[in-house]
Amino acid sequence: MKKKAILIGAALLGAAITAIPFQSFTNSTGAPAGRSGSDGATCAAAGCHGGTPVSNPSYASINLTDMGLNPETTYIPGKTYLINITINDPGHNAFGFQASVRDKLNTKDFGSIAQASGFSGVKIIPGPTGTNKKYATHTNPSPAVADPSSDVWVFQWTAPANSEGDAVKIYAAINSANGDGGSGGDKISVLTRTFDKSPLASIAGQNTAVLSISVDRWNESLKVEGLKGEAEIQVFSLTGQLLRSGKIQGDGRFSIQGIGSGAYAARVITGGGMVSTVRFVK
Repeated sequence: MKKKAILIGAALLGAAITAIPFQSFTNSTGAPAGRSGSDGATCAAAGCHGGTPVSNPSYASINLTDMGLNPETTYIPGKTYLINITINDPGHNAFGFQASVRDKLNTKDFGSIAQASGFSGVKIIPGPTGTNKKYATHTNPSPAVADPSSDVWVFQWTAPANSEGDAVKIYAAINSANGDGGSGGDKISVLTRTFDKSPLASIAGQNTAVLSISVDRWNESLKVEGLKGEAEIQVFSLTGQLLRSGKIQGDGRFSIQGIGSGAYAARVITGGGMVSTVRFVK
């Protein structure tokens, strides 16, 4: 009987020990919906993680890039981008996050978010029933980069096709943990960043033509390929100012001589109303 009691006690003790890390890491595979900061709450909540939230710290950032990871400071309606959430917080070795993408007045989700192809560590979760909200959050609390005191998460955002001039506001809350399984010693960072609609949005047009537009710097011209018939070509500054326009027939070139060095946008409008727009550097 004594031996049996010892075995039962050992089994209960083992079960208790096993239960401790599970309870301590309840949210290790993703934060509960509504903790990005856009709803007024973060993971600095009772029973979750301790600490007073730090607003927009220098060691964390929200960045918007195109699909090739080139930085963007504005967005074009209907275009798909990558949102990058990064943190470098020495003294901590496990990180988690949640983010949401909202309109500038924080009244609704703005566009749509999804997992980004080729990037791991992020999942998309729904908000409470009836809210139509979506959140991006971590899938594990371990650093995804070589430096154990930093982490980065990447997910995809498609801007709404008709944004009515609205800016997009991205909210993110990041938990920096010390990995001891408790809520003490953790730190919550709350970030927001706003991106305005690009002045080039009015240049892009709705119907896209499949054309190749490249820069011939030697001849100071734009080379257009894939065009059948006549089309109008326009060159704009990145603030949306029309600098030059003209006609082009079939595959051909359009002179950009006399335009100073810098970044510009070119738009080709075919006779059928199809549009092709590209940024270029002269």
